[in-house]
Amino acid sequence: MLVRIVCRELEAWYLGESAALADVYGDDGLRGIERQARFRDPDAVAHPARVVSDLVSEFQKISGAQQLGARLTREGNRSRSFQVLLDGLDRIATELHASRPVQR
Repeated sequence: MLVRIVCRELEAWYLGESAALADVYGDDGLRGIERQARFRDPDAVAHPARVVSDLVSEFQKISGAQQLGARLTREGNRSRSFQVLLDGLDRIATELHASRPVQR
């Protein structure tokens, strides 16, 4: 069993992958924002939804989640909470696969 509670705003995950933000919103100025001190640890950003809205005026939570969710990658995302979630999902998938009976 795995229990994960997302207790921060998911927008921190978007700040963890500036290339996805840049691609979705067509703004190359967003690329590389993680080099700025305030974005180096995206999970530590206070009020990430507000920060993303300030960076991208057309950002909306639902459409942003739909568009950005499809673009976030394990390799490119700097958010530790995003990585921990993916690791947990991998563990569950491995456990489920291992517990399946062999079909003949």
